[in-house]
Amino acid sequence: MKKYLLYLFTAITLLCACTFTVQAAAEDKTPAELPGLTYDHSMELSYAQEFSVDYYNDGYTLITIVDEGQYLLVPEGKEAPEGLDKNITVLQQPLDNIYLVATSAMDLFRAIDGIDNIRLSGTKENGWYIQEAKDAMEAGHMIYAGKYNAPDYELILNKGCDLAIESTMIHHNPEVQEKLEQFQQAYPEAFKANVKMPPMGHYGNAEQEIGRVCVQLAMPDFKFMSGETLTLEGGMGQRP
Repeated sequence: MKKYLLYLFTAITLLCACTFTVQAAAEDKTPAELPGLTYDHSMELSYAQEFSVDYYNDGYTLITIVDEGQYLLVPEGKEAPEGLDKNITVLQQPLDNIYLVATSAMDLFRAIDGIDNIRLSGTKENGWYIQEAKDAMEAGHMIYAGKYNAPDYELILNKGCDLAIESTMIHHNPEVQEKLEQFQQAYPEAFKANVKMPPMGHYGNAEQEIGRVCVQLAMPDFKFMSGETLTLEGGMGQRP
């Protein structure tokens, strides 16, 4: 993963579709106190009642989803404040390697011109009704990473996923949800040390970079090869 794999429900993306205006701090609202941050204003929601969005100084944003939790959106180049409540999940920007499983949310990403931030899809190319999503998968900018109940964990990890957006269907497979949520806790140091962009300038594609080599090795031209170790890692194993 590029940073962390975080589990988040579709509800968080609904804020993109709601009509809203900026309002000054309301008298009847008590904003959450975050260490080192100063509350500025909240998003005024016209229809939605199941979430709230509070803005703080220096570009920090606190998103609260009813019965799900709170998420602090941290601007790029800044850090989460020390002493932050451990129950608040940190979303570190930029979030540009998203695993999107909730198909209905794709149209919201299209509306805000954010499809480029989605790297992994829970739907195959022929299953998308949104042309931009189909085009992205055809071009290789977005790749299939398994359905909500059978994600490709290794691919998700190798592609540097920093945010997973699931629908509430994930509740039917709690073991999948648990494993996704445990990625961050299980391998924090491995993420920092190993998950980075290869010197070749792109992440490896299992079918193209690995599969095609295997096909070549299976051809008659290589029948005299009795044993060899081939390293396919995009330059990650370079030595000085």
